[in-house]
Amino acid sequence: MNSSPNLSKEPMGSTDRPMVSICLITYNHENLLDEAFASILGQEVDFKIEVVVGEDCSTDLTREVINKWQKMAPGLIKPIYREFNLGLKQNFVDTLSRCSGEFVALLSGDDYWTDVHKLAKQVGFLADNSEYVLIANNALRFSKSDAGARGYVRPIVSAFDFDTSFLMQSNPCFASQVMFRNNLISKFPPVYYPSVAEDRGLFLLLSRLGKCRFDPEVSGVYRVHDTSITTKRGA
Repeated sequence: MNSSPNLSKEPMGSTDRPMVSICLITYNHENLLDEAFASILGQEVDFKIEVVVGEDCSTDLTREVINKWQKMAPGLIKPIYREFNLGLKQNFVDTLSRCSGEFVALLSGDDYWTDVHKLAKQVGFLADNSEYVLIANNALRFSKSDAGARGYVRPIVSAFDFDTSFLMQSNPCFASQVMFRNNLISKFPPVYYPSVAEDRGLFLLLSRLGKCRFDPEVSGVYRVHDTSITTKRGA
């Protein structure tokens, strides 16, 4: 566990705005959240980040875990503690609205990153390619019920671009491996809220505003368990 994170560096340039906001959504992840935070603090970057944590009124010790990590990285981790459970969509939208970075990286409290250069690589791609609004990496699937067996979440070997029409048929992205340009969507339309998945609706909205890229390089782990939202929706 890294108690001296690489992420305390000030950004290059004079602005105080973070280059990347990590939008971390969590609910009842007390036994999983440590790996998520460790993977964030292990990132090797030369720009400023913030970690905006939407904690949706958990019934376990999730808040205590967040407080522990906030003490390790004061000023970096910014928790939002809900007074009552908002549900996945409302918690996600509100947490995202509080992200001030130029780019946003998504992470669920039950997932974690394995590539210490994940943020740097994705920022580099978006900074060098202004026509792109989103980049997504592949992930490994981890299932305790399958004795920890791992396999690719998306069995794709080549990078490719995708658009809105492609997303209407198939979603190549896994939320915890996605980064996108911030402040492109000022308000989520009512049609966004009825569906189960918080991520696909967001990706559809973003895809209307620019190009999207899928990179097959693995940058993290997706956990399959009974309470994960992706497991429930069968994605």
